Amino acid sequence: MGSFHTAKLLEGSFVANPPYDESMLQIMVERFIDICKNAEKKVTILFGLPGWGKYAPFPPLETADKSGFVVYHQLIEDRQVEWVNYFDNHTATIPSHHWYIMSNKPQEEFDREKIRDAVFKHWVRREPVNVKPSNDNKRPSDENNSTESKKQKL
Repeated sequence: MGSFHTAKLLEGSFVANPPYDESMLQIMVERFIDICKNAEKKVTILFGLPGWGKYAPFPPLETADKSGFVVYHQLIEDRQVEWVNYFDNHTATIPSHHWYIMSNKPQEEFDREKIRDAVFKHWVRREPVNVKPSNDNKRPSDENNSTESKKQKL
């Protein structure tokens, strides 16, 4: 947890999902490449990038693709992923984005099909999400602060 700028990723697997700001994403990808170049033990990093490359050149995508450390790259198309906000009973589909896995040991065997299956099983929705009724989504503090609750206390 924390900033990837200063993190010492010496060994293990890591996940990053920074804000979608082009300069920050470029810095992140460059930092991950530097980590992969200099790590003595196995380091694997999963991260996402927005699908902005379909509109114009997008340096973070190009830098990642040319790095030599990508062991997995999957484009998730528009509207394949549905975000669910259970507090307000709302769903929204999100735009296209890319999943990357980088490793300093790309020559080692990675089961790309197993990774792809996991991405699609746990991330991409193939059927509608059942959202709980909105009254079940209230946090305990919401009930105590509702207008009805305040009227009853008076």
